[in-house]
Amino acid sequence: MSRQPDLVIQGGVYDEERDTYTFTNDGYEYVIGYSEDKPISEGMYEHHEFLLVKENGKVVLKEERESPNEE
Repeated sequence: MSRQPDLVIQGGVYDEERDTYTFTNDGYEYVIGYSEDKPISEGMYEHHEFLLVKENGKVVLKEERESPNEE
């Protein structure tokens, strides 16, 4: 990583079924590794991973993970 993080939260919980980590801090929930498969053609899908930030259960930010080539 080339940038310093704006926030560091420890003590996340790993969800093996969803392959995500969830952290909570000051009423916010941060879900790392949330994924979606987007259709690109008949029977073909493209995998995307996101950071989700939720406040009171509502998604307030959904930021797609940069691919290693974009960093």
